[in-house]
Amino acid sequence: KLSYTAAITKYGSSRIQFNQSCVALPTSLSIKKGTEIMLDNRANVARVVSLEGVKYIIAAYDYVVATVTTSASLPHTMLVDCGNGQNNSTIIVQQ
Repeated sequence: KLSYTAAITKYGSSRIQFNQSCVALPTSLSIKKGTEIMLDNRANVARVVSLEGVKYIIAAYDYVVATVTTSASLPHTMLVDCGNGQNNSTIIVQQ
């Protein structure tokens, strides 16, 4: 696993960051199908982040890398949920 600083450098434009309240930045991201993205938890508690129902458990102040994929026709808007929130962010998946 990359150090946090190296991950920021590698995934900088393909990163969704979640704060203590699960507010996501950016609120929308447009990427190609098959792209790896960084799900970045900046809270002091572990978070469950879901990309259309696929759950990722992210430790406090940690991150995971997820590959964005969908069987839906493209372009497709993927919903991103954090904790108890819904639609905290969206990913527009392009071909």
